[in-house]
Amino acid sequence: MSNEIVFVGIAPHPPLLIPEVGKGRIQQVKSSINALNNFSERVIKTNPDTVVIISPHSPGDYYRFGAFSSRQLIGDFRQFGAREVSLSFANDKELLETLRVVTKEREIPFDFFDGDYPLDHGVLVPMYYLYQAGWRGQVLGLSFTSLPLSKHIEFGQACQEAASRLARRVAFIASADLSHYLSHNGPYPFEPGAHLFDEEVCQAIDKQDLLAIVNIDQTLRRKAGECGYRSILVAIGAAQTNTSPKLLSYECPFGVGYMTAILKEICN
Repeated sequence: MSNEIVFVGIAPHPPLLIPEVGKGRIQQVKSSINALNNFSERVIKTNPDTVVIISPHSPGDYYRFGAFSSRQLIGDFRQFGAREVSLSFANDKELLETLRVVTKEREIPFDFFDGDYPLDHGVLVPMYYLYQAGWRGQVLGLSFTSLPLSKHIEFGQACQEAASRLARRVAFIASADLSHYLSHNGPYPFEPGAHLFDEEVCQAIDKQDLLAIVNIDQTLRRKAGECGYRSILVAIGAAQTNTSPKLLSYECPFGVGYMTAILKEICN
């Protein structure tokens, strides 16, 4: 079977990256904004049929991977004082059903979210930039679990298999913020060694060594207070082969690490 995952990337999700939310702080995250604009343009150039995005903040279950099941995926930034910024995308129900079949075959726990849940900011922030770049196609939103880390890589491989069965060109995005404990002045407690986690992740991408991310010291990861390592593992599983990691941006102006990176990119 051919690999139908044409793009895999990692995008940060702080709501302040949205101009109507960030307002005066937007100048302090220019590196991430420029990187996300570049990232989004490159997604579009791979000509995907569907964007699949996995978020740490989507509804979920400790023991099952999940997916938004409503026909239309809708969300806004009212929680962050910008109700007027809203997004709506058609759900790729065919890919969703195929993923259900593949996960059942592979004995990976997976279910749909019941009800019309709004999209969370982990989905909305990266998709805002995709929308600005011209994306109007289908989206599939996923969540991860507390299952063993190896299961997350397997789930990513199942996503690749589902795309391949449908010959669906898919762009896969892992929504992830890195350490939350990088500053005495940030919104979270400072942890002296937290920066080492971010450094190891960024260095692994610079060296095109995704296995180093998989094998990162888990005590260090827990100390870092990250929000999206499991998203990244699913993305690594989805990428599988023909990876060409590129670090587009990293910054931590408010004590949280924001990284934008590409793991795989196949243009027509």
